[in-house]
Amino acid sequence: DAPPIFTINPVTVTQISCFGANDGSISLNFQGGQEPIDFEWEDDPNAGVDRNNLGPGTYTINITDSEPCTISETFVIFEPLELTLSGNVIDALDCDDPNSGSINLFISGGTPPFEFLWSNGATTEDLNNIPPGSYQVEVTDINNCSQSQSFDVIRPSDIVIDVATETLVNCDDLSVAQSF
Repeated sequence: DAPPIFTINPVTVTQISCFGANDGSISLNFQGGQEPIDFEWEDDPNAGVDRNNLGPGTYTINITDSEPCTISETFVIFEPLELTLSGNVIDALDCDDPNSGSINLFISGGTPPFEFLWSNGATTEDLNNIPPGSYQVEVTDINNCSQSQSFDVIRPSDIVIDVATETLVNCDDLSVAQSF
């Protein structure tokens, strides 16, 4: 007689979706073996064939039946890097163009592709040719992890020149003087 099937295939490993979420999981499709069967995870001996709410790390299981046959398997749960935003702001300083501001957004971490939603309704990564004001962006990655950041584009007030003149007329010596 051939020995009974003794396997944990297929294994479903779900990685952590967002930084800090601790939502990784491991599900073993255990088949076969001779009773009694002992499932022992190194970090939690009583966890069984399905593990949920896992943080990043290495998880090793040893499965032994009465033959004794043993299956040892190690799984690694990864956590994506934290989604962080920063930006390079160019203020609207062009004297002739009040819409000369821009925001060049920089993204690190998270899992691409990213979606962008700016407070002015734009859905592009960067903003160009914008007037002065406050702008907020929300960036969402493929795992629905999101991060928001605010930026201010400034423009100094227009230069106003006001010249006050006073004209003094002296009729006796027929002269005119002007002061500023």
